[in-house]
Amino acid sequence: MDMMEQLSRIGIVPVIAINDAADAVPLAQALIDGGLPCAEVTFRTAAAADAIKNMTEAFPNMVVGAGTVLTCEQVDRAVAAGAKFIVSPGLNPTTVKHCQEIGIGLPRHGEPERYRGRALSGSEDREVLPG
Repeated sequence: MDMMEQLSRIGIVPVIAINDAADAVPLAQALIDGGLPCAEVTFRTAAAADAIKNMTEAFPNMVVGAGTVLTCEQVDRAVAAGAKFIVSPGLNPTTVKHCQEIGIGLPRHGEPERYRGRALSGSEDREVLPG
């Protein structure tokens, strides 16, 4: 089962911001125990990459991704840490292309009015967020 199918079956992806990477494993355990073996760790804190690494090392079957990813450098840090998908709050064609080139999933990026741009960039996955 691929990552998108796993996320679809789970049905909801908790979005978390972690200030201390030491909190990542207990939080991941709580999510798994609660029936949510997935998480999107936002890159809004300096602890994001370390938190992703801690979670994916402790729970290799957990679907952990990186959110609020704005640059190719953040994509690379997230992937090196073990992220299985990338979420970006806007459409940056360079970042989308980089994700496609390295084979990392990009299930959500941008707002509904940007669908046309995403389609033109070759990205097929979308999620509508309340605005």
